[in-house]
Amino acid sequence: MTQLLEKAITQISKLTVAEQNAIATMILEELVPDKLAKKVRENIEMCQNEENRQKNAMIVTDTSAIVAIMLEEPEKQKILDLTQDANLIAPGCLYWEIGNALSAHFKRGKFTLDEAISALQTFQNISLTYIDVQLESTLQIAKQLKIYAYDAYFLNCALQYDVPLISLDKALCHHATTMGIDILEVHL
Repeated sequence: MTQLLEKAITQISKLTVAEQNAIATMILEELVPDKLAKKVRENIEMCQNEENRQKNAMIVTDTSAIVAIMLEEPEKQKILDLTQDANLIAPGCLYWEIGNALSAHFKRGKFTLDEAISALQTFQNISLTYIDVQLESTLQIAKQLKIYAYDAYFLNCALQYDVPLISLDKALCHHATTMGIDILEVHL
């Protein structure tokens, strides 16, 4: 009996949370007295609600939104309003893209090294969680949409976590929409 139970637990652990909850509900209805089953179902629903709340509080941000904040662009306040109390997530490439964006401003003579360092300090104060994104699926997106992998990383991140994307990049927003990703629009 113990081996059978261990095997069942191993198989169940491979399922999604929703599938696990459905199985738990079926077992409860068959084996557990009504009063206790009701309490367990309430706990399952509470966990699902918390999981949805946390998921809904996540937003994928791309480089353009972060740069707008760093450089005090006109869209800054709208971005801050849309992302208030959210957990900002981004693929790891964001870090490198920030450096690239700042170096592009040097190249164009838009600001000095001191101004770049000040913008970088603003960036370092933004609470971000970097997400590992699968390269294979990113390349599939890049091929399908005929875009660079850097843009596909952001789309893949939003798809992977089923959360919205905030971006000032109109082309990226268009691609996101075609893939069924919700966009947090930043219009002035």
